[in-house]
Amino acid sequence: MAGQWFKFNPDDYDRDTGHLSCLEHGAYLLLIKSYMQLRGPLQDHDRALAVLARCSAEEWSEVGPTVRDFFEAKDGRLHHKRCDAELAEQDAQRERWTESGRHAAKARWNGAAPGNDAVDVLIATFDRVSKEVWGKRVRSQRRDDDAKWAGEFLRQGLGDGEGLFREHQERRQAAGKEPIRGLKYFRAIVEEKVGGGGKGRSGTTQDGRRRRRYPKETQQARDKGGRGGP
Repeated sequence: MAGQWFKFNPDDYDRDTGHLSCLEHGAYLLLIKSYMQLRGPLQDHDRALAVLARCSAEEWSEVGPTVRDFFEAKDGRLHHKRCDAELAEQDAQRERWTESGRHAAKARWNGAAPGNDAVDVLIATFDRVSKEVWGKRVRSQRRDDDAKWAGEFLRQGLGDGEGLFREHQERRQAAGKEPIRGLKYFRAIVEEKVGGGGKGRSGTTQDGRRRRRYPKETQQARDKGGRGGP
């Protein structure tokens, strides 16, 4: 798999392998790498293992018995508990991403309301990007409203949001402004992109001045020259 990677915890590794020699470390790490790249148990055959560990037959005869202790032999294969757990987590995460992508695609192409999973992924993406930029969680506490406007964000086909989130947050940070929070951000982007969803209208007047926000009826009256509002 292109770009394959996996989590590696040096402390856990050191705790379990403090007794290994330099050659044993190398052989063991190469077998772990092969396990994760092949995404499954290794063939329980000394010649095949020596090839994966890049050892000569003589070197494998020295390190093989020790390295094998980290694996469980079963049905002609060598299983590794930690690698299996990591692979299972990767598969589960990939399935979550795939399912969320299906929800988002359905929302974009069919105009259907996105499912809760897709909304949760969007909000989680906002939280993650904002925390990377600001070093703290900046989403508002009004979770229901966040979900409502995040759902509208997806339904209008505005994508996964990550690029927009980062661009807006970095721009505000550079300008010394406060972070954009979830509810305000999702609502503002929806209204900016599709021109709806708010209680009133905003924008600019014909002479370029900023238009004040009024309820729709009041704004219509003002546009026609009536008083309709303050």
